[in-house]
Amino acid sequence: MAKVNLKDIQARLVKRGREAYENESLSAELLALTPDPTDAFIFDEATFAGEAKADNPDYVNHKNLWRNRVGSIAERNGIPKDSLSVQWTVDGEMVVSYKQA
Repeated sequence: MAKVNLKDIQARLVKRGREAYENESLSAELLALTPDPTDAFIFDEATFAGEAKADNPDYVNHKNLWRNRVGSIAERNGIPKDSLSVQWTVDGEMVVSYKQA
């Protein structure tokens, strides 16, 4: 075992994991969202364009991906992710709102 100075080997260190997902427009929409029961937004970037949505296994993966993205961005902005509702229209559009009591 050898003692090292991290500054000396910094260039050789491998970064692990992936970068956190960033989306400024989704972040802005979440911050503008109010707890009003009638307030929601459709995020066009998350719209699923695949055919036969209910039968398409990619649709389930797509919905999970975007639900997780909403949650991670919400938490970075100080919004508890479990306070948000992510729903989908029959046309594959993601609708985000606050959960109602």
